[in-house]
Amino acid sequence: MTNVQEVTKIAAWICILQLPLELYNDHFLWRVGCKQGRPLKIDKLTSIHSRGHFAQMCVEINLSKRLIPHIIVRGVKLNLEYKGLHSVCFKFGHYGHKKERCPE
Repeated sequence: MTNVQEVTKIAAWICILQLPLELYNDHFLWRVGCKQGRPLKIDKLTSIHSRGHFAQMCVEINLSKRLIPHIIVRGVKLNLEYKGLHSVCFKFGHYGHKKERCPE
């Protein structure tokens, strides 16, 4: 008999695209990470503003909760990209299938 456990939490890199320069700070990025799960690490190149127009951070994500496709900051929608999560359905925020193959 095999004891199979379902994975409910993983560490994933999240990119915040088109981030305004004035929001490149650890405090703001940590707050965004808290909305996604448990922040683990901010990319050091992000911290020194050398990445360009996006920031990335590693966050522990609970896969049983909805994933967030974007955030609204100062009235501007900033898209989020989840690195390494290839089966994300943002219709309902679930991991495990794409929106095109959503069973719901």
